[in-house]
Parts: sequence; C-alpha cells; structure tokens
Amino acid sequence: MHFCVNFARNFRHFDDIDEVILNDITNLDKVQTFLNEGIINKRSKVILNIAGSALSSQELQGAPAIINMLKSQGWNIVVKINREDKDLFKSNNIPFFYYMFAKNLEQVYSQAFDGVSEIYVTEELGFRLKDLQNIKELFDIKYRVIPNIAQSADNSVFKPMVRFWIRPEDTSFYEPLVDTFELLGGKNESRISVIYEIYKQQQWLGNLDDIILDFSSDSDVKIPNTGINPHFAEMRLNCGRRCLTGAPCNICYQMADLAVTFNEVGLKVVQKRVRPERTKEEVDIALEKLKERADELRTNEDTNNS
Repeated sequence: MHFCVNFARNFRHFDDIDEVILNDITNLDKVQTFLNEGIINKRSKVILNIAGSALSSQELQGAPAIINMLKSQGWNIVVKINREDKDLFKSNNIPFFYYMFAKNLEQVYSQAFDGVSEIYVTEELGFRLKDLQNIKELFDIKYRVIPNIAQSADNSVFKPMVRFWIRPEDTSFYEPLVDTFELLGGKNESRISVIYEIYKQQQWLGNLDDIILDFSSDSDVKIPNTGINPHFAEMRLNCGRRCLTGAPCNICYQMADLAVTFNEVGLKVVQKRVRPERTKEEVDIALEKLKERADELRTNEDTNNS
C-alpha cells in the first residue's frame, strides 16, 4: 500500500510515509535547504508541485539542474507540472506528471502519450480502473487516486454514495489497480495525520462523512461505515455505471439505507470478504435477506419497548 500526503509540519508520520508533496514553492534553493533539515525521510518520494508556483521563467529553466543535483544526493524527486512545461523536464530525464486530473479515457491516453510517469484518475474513471490497466502496461505509467473525497463531474446531480471514493477497508481491493493513494486533510490540514492512520490501518468505525470530503447530503442522515457491505468496492468496480444508462441498479443507495438500518438496531457488518466476486443477482438476494433480518430485529425491538 503506497500513501502520499501534502506536506504539513505537524504531520506525525514522516518516518514511514511513502510520498510527500511540497506545495507553495517560491525558491528551489530553499527546497534543497529544507530537505537537508531531515524532516522528510530520504526513503520517501518527494513531489515538487511546480504547477502554479511562484517561480519565474528563469528559475523554472534552472529547475532541472537543481533537481538533478538533489537526485545525485539520493533524493527521489518527481515534479508535478503544467502541461506546457513538459518538454523542459522530459528533455532532462526528470519524471513528471500533470496537476490536472484525467476524467476520461482520451485524457488518460493523451497524458500517457506525453510521457508522464503518473496520472491522476478521478470521477467516473474511478469506476473503470480495470479498463485502464492495458494503457498502464503499454506506457509503463502509474495511477494515483484521492480516496477520501467524493468525486463527480456534477455534485449537484450525483449524490455522495454514487460518486467515486474509496473506504479505508477497500484500499486492498484497489491496490492491484492503483499505485498511490493520495490523502487530503481538507481545510484543516492538521487532520491529515489522523486520516493517514485510518487508511493505513484500513479501518474506520465512524460515519463516512467524517473522513470522506464532500460527502455532504441533502438530509441529516449519517451513513455509518460499520454497516457497509464488505463487497462494496468490487460491486462498484464491476457495476459498469448502470445507474447512468437507465438500467435498474440501486446498489449504492441500498447499501447506504441498510447501513443506517443496521446502526439503528445496533448491528455491525464484519468487514471481511468471503469470496472475491459476486454477481448482481447474488448481491440483490443477499441485500434482500439482510433487509428482512434488519426489519425483523427492528420489529422485535419495538415490541420489547412497548
């Protein structure tokens, strides 16, 4: 499991984090001085976010020399850049990728053709990660995802449950398809240590909106993660986005309703997959049985309280 965070001085896990992104770069000489302070472990990959930085044109032209010097000192440096700067870093054999996300197959292919080392996969493409593996192998690239933000092309239309995001418990299922899980702390960057710990441990016992950014809802109903079916991730990866084609599929919402019901009657789902794949028909039958059991427990509770 490969995790990345944006640099924050109060982050508690610099000793074992896989990647760190340095933002707000104003002077590359200061980057060298900062790295020599030893806050970041040399085993970690350091990503210099040059896209949108305050570097002058002259400083940008001199960036490859400084980066190659840092690499000669043992630092694993990758740059995040604007597309128009690709030739500068490509000609100097410095690995780079774009700050912009790939939202469809054409954008994935286009970025791969440019020679990027990694690609951000987001929104609907997150449901099609299996389809992207041929491109990954063909161009020898890596895929990055941001698991703790609910991503959609239009949040006003698509509710949080049907957007792309990944629970801590499901990262192992995505691991064969994804190379880096980049975590965000939101407006309060001091949360990033806690978010990292939760995803590292692959367990969260609270509500989904506590750790998934933009998981707001029109209602006040909170969805407890402990009630989500352990096959949730594979169902979404195999669903083909039927909900966008008019085909009958309501799995995401059914699972959310069931999680709420389980929480109301004091039940939790054991987060363990019994087998790797399930068909849509098997899922529907299983959900129906679980609903019946939850309704039975709720009825018994009402009877006991009356």
